Amino acid sequence: MRKESISNFSSTNKLLYFRVVLLVAAASYLLFGLIYKIYIPDSFPMSMTQRVVVSLFFLLILTLTYLSKWARERIEVLMYLAAAVAFSHLVYFSYLNDYRLNYALSVIVVLIVLNFLFQGNLRLKWFNVAVDTAVVVSVYLAQGPAFSRIIYVFSVICVSAASYFLSRSKHRAQEEYEQLFEDSPIGLVQCNLEGEVQYFNKEMLRLAGDPPEEKFKGFNIFQLLEIEKDDLKPVENREKLLKFPWSREVWVSYSVELIPKGGSRFRDIIIACQDISERKEAESKIEYMTYHDNLTGLYNRSFFQRKVERLGAGEYPLSVIFIDVDHLKLINDAFGHQLGDELLVHAAEVVQNSCREEDLVFRWGGDEIVILLPKTTAGEVEKIGSRLRNNCKEAAFEPIDLSLSIGGATVDGKGVAVEDVLEEAEERMYEKKMEKRDPVARSILDAILAGLKEKSSLITDHVDRVEKLSLRLGQDLNLRDDQLERLTLSARYHDIGKIALDEEIVNKNYKKLTDREKEELSSHAKTGYQISKELHHLSEAALSILHHHEWWNGGGYPQGKEGEAIPYTSRILSVANVYDFWRGRHSNFREELPQEEAKAKIAQGRGSRFDPHVVDAFFEII
Repeated sequence: MRKESISNFSSTNKLLYFRVVLLVAAASYLLFGLIYKIYIPDSFPMSMTQRVVVSLFFLLILTLTYLSKWARERIEVLMYLAAAVAFSHLVYFSYLNDYRLNYALSVIVVLIVLNFLFQGNLRLKWFNVAVDTAVVVSVYLAQGPAFSRIIYVFSVICVSAASYFLSRSKHRAQEEYEQLFEDSPIGLVQCNLEGEVQYFNKEMLRLAGDPPEEKFKGFNIFQLLEIEKDDLKPVENREKLLKFPWSREVWVSYSVELIPKGGSRFRDIIIACQDISERKEAESKIEYMTYHDNLTGLYNRSFFQRKVERLGAGEYPLSVIFIDVDHLKLINDAFGHQLGDELLVHAAEVVQNSCREEDLVFRWGGDEIVILLPKTTAGEVEKIGSRLRNNCKEAAFEPIDLSLSIGGATVDGKGVAVEDVLEEAEERMYEKKMEKRDPVARSILDAILAGLKEKSSLITDHVDRVEKLSLRLGQDLNLRDDQLERLTLSARYHDIGKIALDEEIVNKNYKKLTDREKEELSSHAKTGYQISKELHHLSEAALSILHHHEWWNGGGYPQGKEGEAIPYTSRILSVANVYDFWRGRHSNFREELPQEEAKAKIAQGRGSRFDPHVVDAFFEII
């Protein structure tokens, strides 16, 4: 693909060079003819007619290079043809004039010129062999040259070989330079003093997005690099995002080198461009990670500090809105951290969509978001807060609604620290949070109960029966009203932690559960404790829920408590829960045992699994 582009480095010059040679050769034939005719009429080696014919031959080849692409592509071959004609003509006239000294020297001079005219390649080598042979043959056929034929032939061959190898050395250096230019891993461009691209290598073409070569050649790279042509100077390792007009963008580190022409003038300019896109992308990622939250994509707290340090007087009045995603910990406990993360991302999107373009949104902590609002009055903060609340109501999220607590504060000038404004906004947020704590908690609890019922309606029925049985037991045991209330709440929500379990485990027969599944099922006591602890009106029942699977002898879970170290309400709940389980109306046990058999199992557990005092009371009411 790049065969053409490497030759591009010399093809245009080569064509121009050979055109000039052809023109000079044609003119020389006519000019020397006139000189001979005017000044040396007695020694006229070639008639003017012959000279005109040869000149016309040269001019014909020259004309063909303008009219025919075929001729342009084969200009070197045509030049060899022209050289062969001219040299043959010289050898022929030398032969006719018995290689007089002026002709013999002309042959040697022209031979040297031809070797430096062409590139020192294999073609030139065989051309030398051919012309040397022609000279040798013609010298020995000539009648009587005025010098030794052997010495002259030896001289011609030596001059031919020496000039060929000198030409070869010169062109090999040029070839090596061109090959280095072409194969360089760095994009290279040679341009003129106007910034127009003359030559380029394959790496530069790749950096430019592989446009058509004719489109890139002549392209003004000064405009791309924003270089002033009136202020040209060397540049080293300057980084820039190049935006080519054919929808190509690439980061490069570029250097500019001026090629001197003489004195303080310059001939050409070499620009080297190294692709640093991967490094820039890595730097961009690192910078993004440094100043953004990985989960939500919002700015992080570090960027907040950086932004605050750079605040100017023109950005006041400055306002801050402090936002808390309500009961995120409860949601994580009840529905899992994945849903909690999804809710956070959803909250971030709602907040960003509610803000203006100039507002900056930060993730402040686990469930907190801060908005920094430059040039914003307290009245505008109220409007943005109102828009936030409305967007929350309209935001669709399952299985719970998004709820945000919002507080705002404003400072008119730089006299008050931003940290103080932030603290004021946070206090107002907590005031709002306390006002709406119970309604929000109730809505989350409703969502949890709906989720439990969806997993298995048997859980809901089981809970209702356990609540009633626990209340009867508590009353028979003469619990105080506050204890009865705690017992009732504990019984009503003792299985609330199962919201975090897979539906398959919730509904699978306990005897068929694997050890891992049994361990996962037993985690519902801790989860239930964490959920109830977060709900204000359930917090008193949290410990009873946590320990309702503890055994009197310490063999239960989750903490292995024993005896009276287990909350009294948990001991009562344990008997009611297990009895209903054995009666076969539980999601994990549907083999209904007869009442007497179930009662016998309770009796067997007296003093080991169950509190003996509670078991005795149980038998009094059953």
